[in-house]
Amino acid sequence: MKAFIALAALTLPSLAGAACTLPKTTTLPIYYGGSIIVTPTVRGSINGAPAALWVNTGSASTVLTRTAAEKYQLTVAAGAPGRTRLASFELGPMRGALNLPVVIDSGYPPGFDGILGADVLMQADLEIALADKEMRIGCTPPAWTARAIKLPMLPRPSVDKRVRVTVKVNGMDLEAQFDSNTPQSRITDDGAAKAGVKSTAPDGFWSAVFATVAVGPDSVKNVDLPIRATYGSNAGEPDVVLGGDFFRAYKIYFANSERQVYLSRTGNGEVFPKPATSPAAWLLKEGEGGNADAQLALANYRYADWKVGRAWLEKAANQGQQRALIELARIYRREKKAAEMVPRLRKAPAAPRIALELFLTQTAAGDKEGAKRDLAAANIKGWPAPIADFYLGRLKMDPMYDQAEAFPALGKARLCEVHLYTAQLSEAQGNHHHARQLMEAWQRDCSNF
Repeated sequence: MKAFIALAALTLPSLAGAACTLPKTTTLPIYYGGSIIVTPTVRGSINGAPAALWVNTGSASTVLTRTAAEKYQLTVAAGAPGRTRLASFELGPMRGALNLPVVIDSGYPPGFDGILGADVLMQADLEIALADKEMRIGCTPPAWTARAIKLPMLPRPSVDKRVRVTVKVNGMDLEAQFDSNTPQSRITDDGAAKAGVKSTAPDGFWSAVFATVAVGPDSVKNVDLPIRATYGSNAGEPDVVLGGDFFRAYKIYFANSERQVYLSRTGNGEVFPKPATSPAAWLLKEGEGGNADAQLALANYRYADWKVGRAWLEKAANQGQQRALIELARIYRREKKAAEMVPRLRKAPAAPRIALELFLTQTAAGDKEGAKRDLAAANIKGWPAPIADFYLGRLKMDPMYDQAEAFPALGKARLCEVHLYTAQLSEAQGNHHHARQLMEAWQRDCSNF
């Protein structure tokens, strides 16, 4: 079985027919991470420093977050998106230099440094065993491929390395794309219509039951699939997306060198589980196992009993999960328990936004002098330093907004954060009417950003 060359400096190679130069197959542990959603993540390195990278086979491009660009002190060229050069990038046995787009992240740090797209992932033969929480990159096929389902990869434009295969839905051939970052497999409304299921909804997501969905010889009956509206008649979307539920049900080996996909059932639950009315079993397992990011995701699930979500939030905050601490601090301030939250914020890992929350919580608790002293000692640099300077009286409101707008290529993100932190300060100072006005403006202009 042939493979091909490892990560090239700046220019990505052709996949067809190149010789494998990887010295060995490398296994990378997968963990679930992220402060907004939790998704499969691996460790790589950027310029010699550790980097948390989301595994996203459904993304055409590998990208870096703005937070990571600031953390690694990278120069980002102007543009939307801006771009930056990594002198050194490593992912298991793959090494080289890369020129990557930098995407905007707003409000909270996203909890990861970059998103690994197909342009990097599919430069080597790749095994993803999500049930085992492992990813392997290399030239040697796993032993299980000898007994596996084998599907040919469909031809794709040379610039798009995302992998598609043919699946049968209600007996009709449809194009399916592997997307490890999408929580649940789905079908487009165009794909559903091809399969004889006509269903309409005003917008967003809805679902329908399909008599059969077959991937190779594996056929599943009465599959309740979410349906998404197709974006444009010639958008080039796949009919079906095989998401995280599919990745947990199968070991998947992308033999890019021979343009084949190998699949082997793991015995890990249903292939296409019905849309859940409670948190997914894998997410509960992660949370119960101590994964703070999963605990935060569980905290934000819409429970009938709010106390269940609150308990998960407390658990995540107890482990120092930054977003959980921020959310919990705001709850404690609303509950007039600010003084109880101060010691927990003091013990939290140092971070600019934790310093801002400590200031707000100390202010709400009546310790205004201590709040100023501790925030000044945090010595915040870069962003969100203008907010800290405003809190400390070093900067007026209008210049703070001007400085937020001055951060390059960030568009609305910094302004929305300024709106939110200005409202939080009014609330902490007891000016509830003004805080309510500011929050109404934030919800109108920024809540979906």
